[in-house]
This record gives sequence, C-alpha cells and structure tokens, in this order.
Amino acid sequence: IENAKEIFHDNSEMVSFEVAALNDYKPTAEYDVVICQAVLRHLPNPVQILKKMIDTAKDGGLVICTEPSRRLENAGVYIDSTDFYPFKNDDYLEQKWIKEIKSGGRDYQIGIKLPIVMERLGLKNIGVRINDYVDYVRSEDKDEISRFLSDHDVDSEFSDSNGFVAARCHVLSYGNK
Repeated sequence: IENAKEIFHDNSEMVSFEVAALNDYKPTAEYDVVICQAVLRHLPNPVQILKKMIDTAKDGGLVICTEPSRRLENAGVYIDSTDFYPFKNDDYLEQKWIKEIKSGGRDYQIGIKLPIVMERLGLKNIGVRINDYVDYVRSEDKDEISRFLSDHDVDSEFSDSNGFVAARCHVLSYGNK
C-alpha cells in the first residue's frame, strides 16, 4: 500500500487506499470504480464480497473483477517431453475442486461464473473479456523451471524437459451499478 501511495501521491485527492479485513470491511464512501483482481477465488464467500463491492459503487459506477477460471488455466500447460500427458492431473483437480466447494471453500470457477452472478446482483451493461498471459521458461534456468512446475501443478519428474509453456487466462468481467 505504501508503494501504491507513493506512485499515486500526485493524485491523492482522486485516489484512496484502504487496508482492512475484507469480510469485516464496512465502506464509508462510494466510488466511481471498484476493482478486484484475483481475490474472489481465494474466498469462501465470493458472491457476498461482490455484493459488498456493488454496494460500494456509486450509481452508474463500474465494478470490475479479474478472476481466473481453473479449467481455462490448466488447459494451456505444455511441457516439451514425450512423457508429458496434459490430462494427468484432471481427475485429481476435479476431486480437489469438488471437495473445496462442498466444504465451503474456494470456488476455482468463479472467474467464468462472474458475468452471471453480476447480472443476478443487479449490474447492467455486463461485459466479459479474456485477459491472457503466457509463462515460457527455457530449459537452462533451473530456478525458473522449479517455479514453473510449482506454479502450474506439474510433477517434478519433468524438470529435465526441453521447454515449458503455460497459457493462463483470467476472465475480466465488468458491469455498471
């Protein structure tokens, strides 16, 4: 937050930053734009937090959420190895996601669901875009390979492969109050 305040110090009358426990936060102002990036997927109550975001927006204000959809993320991993099978972890991940949803945990599909949820909560002019990036690692950089394998839930048995690519997608959803 201190870094952000320093970056925006010339616009302090237009930009504000608040630090609080998200579930306990009670906004005292309304905003023209309310943004959330890659937060909702980590919460057991993303719809409640989205509702709080909407309540914080001024009439006509813009609510923007950028969240991943795990299915889209996992579909884009490629390892340059004849032993790499891109569907290897699908059953495991499916069971993990189901277990977390049933236990009140994280919803790894919240990104793809957000436009529908936003409309149900009363937002208008819903728009959806895909925000993508590609994580490419060459085989010479062992630290980066280790990070890649961890970040993308790939077994360490592939650490000697010739190249690593993961196309990750985040769903950017927005609407007006």
